Amino acid sequence: MAEEITRIITLKSPITFGDKTYDTLTLTEPTLDQLDQAMKQDSKMGLVASLIASVSGVPIAVARKLKSRDIRQCSDFLEAFTEDSPETGEAKSPT
Repeated sequence: MAEEITRIITLKSPITFGDKTYDTLTLTEPTLDQLDQAMKQDSKMGLVASLIASVSGVPIAVARKLKSRDIRQCSDFLEAFTEDSPETGEAKSPT
């Protein structure tokens, strides 16, 4: 069985939604369907929120309340799986 790629993100700014407080998010490698659904969003931030919610299992409203530093941590993990990523074996070019 293949090993699942995950990362636990400790939120610098925990989020309370309903009666639950989120202080960590466990992100998993997105499936093709999750990537496809996220790509249907109207904006880049909508795409990021959709993908974070999808791969972590939190409500979209929680993902939309993430602070900038927490979004950056999540994005750093998810960038490896987006279409803008380099192909396997290629080095990411500096921008």
